[in-house]
Amino acid sequence: MVIFQVTIPAGGKVNITDRVHGSAIPANIPTATYVQQLVIQNNAGHTLRIGDSTVSSTKGIVISPGSPGGSLNEGGFMNYGSYLSDWWLFGTSADVIDILYIA
Repeated sequence: MVIFQVTIPAGGKVNITDRVHGSAIPANIPTATYVQQLVIQNNAGHTLRIGDSTVSSTKGIVISPGSPGGSLNEGGFMNYGSYLSDWWLFGTSADVIDILYIA
């Protein structure tokens, strides 16, 4: 199990492999990481959208803010997994989103 955080950039849209603590993803989490389970947790105070590369302010799965935050749990993928690079976020600049995956 690996846990890391993604910081939403100024434009609002980010691939989850692009931003970890506001910088490039570290070498120990390659962009081609194949995962069997993925949890995306919104602990920020704003709405977050999750989807593919077409996610936007009006398109994608909505994860509402709250205490505790809303989350999306994708998995366990049985016969098929997913790559981290397949997942995109759209949210408010500077919000920090928690990502957990099991490879």
